[in-house]
Amino acid sequence: MAELTNLNVTDASNTTRFPENMPPGNVNDSARALEGLLARGFRDAVEGDRTSAGSANAYTLTPNRTIGAYYTGQRHVFKASFSNTGAATLDVSGLGPKNIYKPTLSGLAALNGGEIQTNQYVDVLYDGTQFILLSMLPREWEQIERQVASASATIDFESLNSSVYESYRLRFSGVRPATDAAELHLRVGTGATPTYQSGASAYTYAGNFVGEGATVVGFGSAGASELAISGGNTPTLGNASTENSQGIIECGELDSAALHTVFHWRTVQIGPTSAVTTVTGGGRFAGATAVTALRLLCDSGNIAEGVFVLEGRRK
Repeated sequence: MAELTNLNVTDASNTTRFPENMPPGNVNDSARALEGLLARGFRDAVEGDRTSAGSANAYTLTPNRTIGAYYTGQRHVFKASFSNTGAATLDVSGLGPKNIYKPTLSGLAALNGGEIQTNQYVDVLYDGTQFILLSMLPREWEQIERQVASASATIDFESLNSSVYESYRLRFSGVRPATDAAELHLRVGTGATPTYQSGASAYTYAGNFVGEGATVVGFGSAGASELAISGGNTPTLGNASTENSQGIIECGELDSAALHTVFHWRTVQIGPTSAVTTVTGGGRFAGATAVTALRLLCDSGNIAEGVFVLEGRRK
């Protein structure tokens, strides 16, 4: 059966369906055949009216077109029947699976999970070796894990996956300590079963805070057992029912064994006297070791309440 690829870009070369001096009685059938191949090509490569099948990262597709072989420039738009969780392949018309790659700043790369979502319309183009994913999802922050504190000694996030995510941010809101005038701290964990680092010189940090009097005050440490997210021992958190803190902590390069992991944070907090303080800080874990977990805790007592959300941005 003829398809779009059988058409020639030179008008005079398209003689198969409408040869010179063809019998008038054949015109209808030839016109219908032309309409059919146009419709099949349009629906396969533009409208995406087909839904994939398959499982476990191995997609299969039966297009409207009759396709006897892969060729460079072959394009398919289809509705995905499942989400990918890692490297994925596409088998069109039983011709055999081909890898699906995505464009990155450093070149083409295999999928690593989440690039294709259930019921997403997927657009791929065959480049002569593999399919290239053209319908990339936006590189937005996505939620990895959410925890709610309730008299919690620590809030631990151990679901980091640096093979998938290039950077992380940890959002928290409504955080209130059980002990008045407590500080909020951050520590990192290393190793497959995380060991949380609390050595006397495991971290360094610097920053400033601004109170309601608009006075800027700096804080910092050249050697500490944690990162002072609440700004050191001057601006602290209140434990009254109306007092709380919210903020964002950002970090990247958690998987590097050569670079120190760097953090940046900003918070707004209400202290023991109900005064508002804003804190901006930055710091590092001083060990050249891959970070596998993050831990939030108070320097005294539990975290009475608060919501903590870990988000990641995919590579």
